[in-house]
Amino acid sequence: MLNQKISMMKKVFTLLALVAISFSSMAQWLPQASGFATASRGIKYMHAVSDQVVWATAYDGSGSAAVIAEFTKTTNGGDLWTPGVINNATGLEPGMIFAIDENTAYVPLYRSSGSLPQGIYVTQDGGATWARQTTAAFSNAASFPNVVHFFDANNGFCQGDPINGDFELYTTTNGGTTWTLVPGGNIPNPLSGEWGVVGYYSAVGDNIWFGTNKGRVYRSSDKGLTWDVSATTLANTYVDVEFADAMHGIAMDKGASSVGAMSETFDGGVTWATISVTGPVLTNDYAYVPGTPNTWVSTGAATGNTGISYSYDGGHTWAFFPDTEATQFLATDWVDNMTGWCGAFNESNTVGGMYKFNGILEEPLPPTNLQGTVTGGNDVHLTWDAPGGGSGSTEELIYDNGTADDGYSYEGYAMSTHMSPQGPCQILTLKYYTSIQAGDNSFNAELYGWDDVAGTPGTDLLYEIGATAIDNDWLEIDVSAEDLMVDGDFVVGFGSINATTFVGYDGALNNGRSWDYDHAGGWEAWTEAYLIRAVVMYPDGSIREISAAPAREKMTNPITNMVARQHKTITNTVAPIPARNHSNREVLGYNVWRNGAMIANQIPDTFYDDMDLANGGYSYLVTAVYDNGESVPAGPVEIEITGGGTLTSIILDFEAQEDFALTFEPWEAVDIDGSETYAITDVTFPHSGEPMAYIAFNPLTTTPAVTGMTTHGGARLGACFASVTPPNNDWLISPQVTLGDNPALTMWVKSYTAQYGLEKYNILVSTTDNNPASFELLAGPIEAPATAWTYKEYDLGAYQGMAVYVAIQCVSNDAFIFLVDDIAISFFTSTGDQPVAQNLKVYPNPVSDVLNVTYSSEITNARLFNISGKLVYESAGNSNELRISTSELPSGLYLLNITTNEGVVTRKVSIR
Repeated sequence: MLNQKISMMKKVFTLLALVAISFSSMAQWLPQASGFATASRGIKYMHAVSDQVVWATAYDGSGSAAVIAEFTKTTNGGDLWTPGVINNATGLEPGMIFAIDENTAYVPLYRSSGSLPQGIYVTQDGGATWARQTTAAFSNAASFPNVVHFFDANNGFCQGDPINGDFELYTTTNGGTTWTLVPGGNIPNPLSGEWGVVGYYSAVGDNIWFGTNKGRVYRSSDKGLTWDVSATTLANTYVDVEFADAMHGIAMDKGASSVGAMSETFDGGVTWATISVTGPVLTNDYAYVPGTPNTWVSTGAATGNTGISYSYDGGHTWAFFPDTEATQFLATDWVDNMTGWCGAFNESNTVGGMYKFNGILEEPLPPTNLQGTVTGGNDVHLTWDAPGGGSGSTEELIYDNGTADDGYSYEGYAMSTHMSPQGPCQILTLKYYTSIQAGDNSFNAELYGWDDVAGTPGTDLLYEIGATAIDNDWLEIDVSAEDLMVDGDFVVGFGSINATTFVGYDGALNNGRSWDYDHAGGWEAWTEAYLIRAVVMYPDGSIREISAAPAREKMTNPITNMVARQHKTITNTVAPIPARNHSNREVLGYNVWRNGAMIANQIPDTFYDDMDLANGGYSYLVTAVYDNGESVPAGPVEIEITGGGTLTSIILDFEAQEDFALTFEPWEAVDIDGSETYAITDVTFPHSGEPMAYIAFNPLTTTPAVTGMTTHGGARLGACFASVTPPNNDWLISPQVTLGDNPALTMWVKSYTAQYGLEKYNILVSTTDNNPASFELLAGPIEAPATAWTYKEYDLGAYQGMAVYVAIQCVSNDAFIFLVDDIAISFFTSTGDQPVAQNLKVYPNPVSDVLNVTYSSEITNARLFNISGKLVYESAGNSNELRISTSELPSGLYLLNITTNEGVVTRKVSIR
């Protein structure tokens, strides 16, 4: 029976029953067997200690609500889950579990029936036996243990419902041997009928929080010794709480009728604000993904609310993991964006119950540098760069876990790693984790091909260079100038030529990719992962990795035991593992949007021509499409079609600058007042408090993030902080620009707060130079509203045809922060070819077979040039229609030059 409510001691939490086991294809989720012999065991709570060690508790999901005290754990990343039963716990149930390592774990056991004592139970032998820690009493008639957490192996905290007017809280400094009751004076009083909920808590560092059934969150910053409380925006309901760091957390409504309402905090839980949620937020469990900017995962098991969803923006926008919608998922926990588990229901001890994430949970990169120009009078030509930029993306092929157990020398042999790039590529860098002893520290970096038929490395040496090893670090050998191109798998070898130079290996990982070569034609497999990597680039740009930037990685432990290997024959049957940083997100194409409607779907090119538009304004966006989703858009680019005119805009939107930059070339920032500036209390960022004019401010990358401040668009805005010695006299001056028709300055402005008065600014123009003394006032002083971003437009018509500088001067008097964004100086210039362009039709574009050209009168000549300027087609036309065969022309961008008796016009044509 679904949505079954179990009520005990006024504590209501929802346990869902198994309705059906779905084994749909979920490429990103690998099924694992939770190991329970009894079917329909659901995963109630999970704690991932590392990428290898995970503990989880179970409940009866058959619908009969049997009281059980069962758990399961893995010590090898989920390859094998071993179930167990908490001994001497008849009538008790575990609310959650917290583990220190593979041997030690704690559970709060609450009483469902019988008379056995509830409280905190611990195992120190991997779950074989459990013992109650008696000093955390939980013996009052109102006692109910909910949570246990350890900040390290010794310092811990546990939480139970109120007794004698206060929450029953304990702390320990010796692993739970002795628990000390937290004095009631250190804990805010509970509301009438308020209690905690099993497992509804979060901890980061010394900070810990727990939620209650009244929509409130208790918080402590000293490992549970003293407490405060605050109300979320989720009033009078059960709230779970998860924190990403000491400041940023999310509370979720877990009441019986919850639809996933959420509340967020950016000050550690002092204040909360409602999240406006879009997409499928699920209500069984949710978790922050450690190490990510703002990624969260939610799971669902209730009817109409099943699956796994993810959010890249702190819970505001959610999307399903593909093909998970029809399956029930329960508890979830994550180690990083490559390692996480979601619990489910099992079918048997060998089938079902657990899923492990297989991939990289990273936000799909959008296209960059979206540009738009008006061509031919009424056409718009859009261009953009592929995700990662440029014409190709780099990827580091990693087949190890970043762990060096020891190092090997193997004189006469090449210890090697089999590399599998995702397509034809250029090899840029060979990487080896090396260690050395006194003596000769040279080795040979070697490169071999791969025999797909034999399934072994090839014997032809493709490249070799001598190298000198370094001690306990990654040695990177740049081979980008060697033009090493491969169209498939290849092998990177460490040619060992002495007994004092070693390559690292991970003895606990058999990646199926290690090989040894005797340099006489014999390759043999090896069962330990060598720490050998390669960086490649896909020049055609067809495959772009999300984790594209290679990074130097600090190893988890240095090599201390260096071994000279002897030859022995081994048969390795392990299949090669995929690269650790593969995201499996090939760019399938690009979607182009105009005024909110898609006008092109998954086009392969990084340009698009929108043809024959009516006069008016158009807003364009472009997204990248991946095999499992679509990126956020690049843009918008605003275009105005005016009938023969081209819109030119000189833009400063602060997106080209780095976070907290003080310069904005070609614009110039001038600090006339020279005063130090006010900082934001308890917020740090580069240049805080320094004398400055304007700063490219990213409110999400300060420490902590600034509350109540958002950009108008993009990641950054222009901020002018109040001068300690008022008033401000801070200038933002444009480059010199010769204004065309209908010139105007447009921008968005806002005061950060009205607490100290509204910000004020002037608009000024200079026709001579960019010296502030040369400017004349156009408008001001003008107040910037604090309620919302406000659009402002200033007519520059008096300067039409003139070369000018335009300035924005902040003149606030002891206010706080003047905000400005999306500044543009815009005007029109005539193209002179509008009569022809209005009547010319060129279609389809892009074209793969035949290009049709029509005009209202006779076409006298047509010429087609490739992008390098070479004439590839010419025809002397004698009608108003023309058909050009393009099937034999190489794919690419071409220029079509059409001559009529009314004029000449050029169109861009894409041939596929």
